[in-house]
Amino acid sequence: MKNHKDRGSALIITVLVSSIFIIFASVLAILGVTEAKRTERQHDIVQAYYVARSGADSAASWIMGLDPTQLFNLDFPIFLSGKLSQDDFKVEISKDADELIIESTGFVGEVSDKIELVMKPSRVEDVITGFDMAAFSMSGISIGGSSTIIGPVCSNSSKDSSIELSGSARIDGDLYVVPGADADKVVDLSGSASIHGDIKVLNSPRRYLAPKFPDFPEHLPLPADVSPVVGGNLIVGNWPHEEYTISGDCSYSGITVSGNGSLIIELGESIRRIKVGKLEINQGNIILKGQGRLELYVEDSFKIGGSSAINGDGTSDQLLLYYAGDQPMNIKGSTKVVGNVYIKEAALNLGGSGNIVGNIVTGGKDVNIGGGSSVYASALYAPYADVVIRNSGIFKGAVVAGDVRVQGGSSIIYDDSVSEGMLIPVEDGQGNFLSYEKDYWK
Repeated sequence: MKNHKDRGSALIITVLVSSIFIIFASVLAILGVTEAKRTERQHDIVQAYYVARSGADSAASWIMGLDPTQLFNLDFPIFLSGKLSQDDFKVEISKDADELIIESTGFVGEVSDKIELVMKPSRVEDVITGFDMAAFSMSGISIGGSSTIIGPVCSNSSKDSSIELSGSARIDGDLYVVPGADADKVVDLSGSASIHGDIKVLNSPRRYLAPKFPDFPEHLPLPADVSPVVGGNLIVGNWPHEEYTISGDCSYSGITVSGNGSLIIELGESIRRIKVGKLEINQGNIILKGQGRLELYVEDSFKIGGSSAINGDGTSDQLLLYYAGDQPMNIKGSTKVVGNVYIKEAALNLGGSGNIVGNIVTGGKDVNIGGGSSVYASALYAPYADVVIRNSGIFKGAVVAGDVRVQGGSSIIYDDSVSEGMLIPVEDGQGNFLSYEKDYWK
C-alpha cells in the first residue's frame, strides 16, 4: 500500500511541476510576444518621428525657397502632405506673430508621432528679384509718338486704359494683363499703334517690395588737412593737383573734380569705402584701379556734367554708388557712369547724352530719361516711381516701376541678360519679412 501511495504522490508532483512549467512557458511566450509588439511599436514610433521630421524639413525648405513676393502672398494656415518611402506625413504651417510654426505628423502603420519646427524671420541683405519683362508697371503704361517697347510688357492694374498706345507706338512682344482684367478695356489703342505679340494673362498679380537703402558707414578715417585737401574738402584739377590718388578708406566733406582733372582711387583686391558730403564733377574723371570694388556713399548732393566720367573704362561691378541727398541726382551732358546706382528718395534726371551702364535702384518717385541719353544692359528697379523716357531716350534692360511713360521716339529694349534677376536689398516696412530660417524644434 505504501508503494502505491508513493507512486500517486509522485504523479501528482509531476503533474504540478509540469503545470508550473507550462504556465511559466506560457507566461514567457506572452511576455515575448508583448515585448516583440512593444519593440515593434517603439520602432514604429521612432520611424514616425523621423517621417514627421522629414515632413517639417521639406516644408521649411519650401518656405526658404520662396521669393519675397511669394511669401507676401501666402495665406495661412497651409496644409501639405507627402511620403517618406512608404510612410505618410501631414504638415500644417501657421503664423504666430512674426514666427512660422510647422507642425508635422508622421504615420507608420497605426502609429503616429508629431513634431514642431519654429522658423524665425530673417531680413536678408540681398534678395534675388527676377526681371522677366521689358516693362512692368504697378499702375499704368503709356507709349506715344513713334516710341517702341521691344519685349514682354505688363501692367499690374485692371483699370480701363491702364495700357495706352497712341500715334505709331508699338509693342514688339507679348502683353500681359492681371487675372480678372478685361483685356479689351485695359488696352487702349489709337492712331496706328500696334501690338506685335499675344495678349496673355499673368499667373497672379505681383507685388514688388521697397528697396532697402543701407546705413552709411561711420568712423571712416578723415583726410589729412594737406593740399589739395582743405577743411575736409578735396579739390582736384587745379595746378599742381591735376591728378590725385586715394589709396584708403576715407570720409570727405566734399570732393570737386574740374579742369579735366583725374581722381584715381586705388581699389586693391578688396572693398574700398569712401563717404562724401557733396560730390561735384564739373569736368574730369574718377578712375578706379585694381580688382576690388568701390562703395561710394554720397550724403547731400551729386552733380556731374561736361564730358566727365565715373569709372568710364571700367565695369559696372566695380562701383556701388549710394546717394542719400534730397536734391535730384542730375547726370547730364556727355557724361558716363559705369556702375550700380542706388538712390534713397531723390529724383533721377538723365539728360543730354548722359549714359549709365549698370543697374539703377531707387525708392524715389521720379526717374526721367531723355534728350538722347541712354541706360544699357541694366535693371531699373523703381517700384514707386513714375519713369518717363522721352526725346529719343534709350533704355536697354528691364524696368519695374510704379508708372511707365515712353514718348517722343524713345525705346525700351529688353535684354535677357537680366532675366535671372539681380541682387537688390529690399524690405517691406509693413511687418512682412523677406525670408525665414529654421530656429528650433519643439
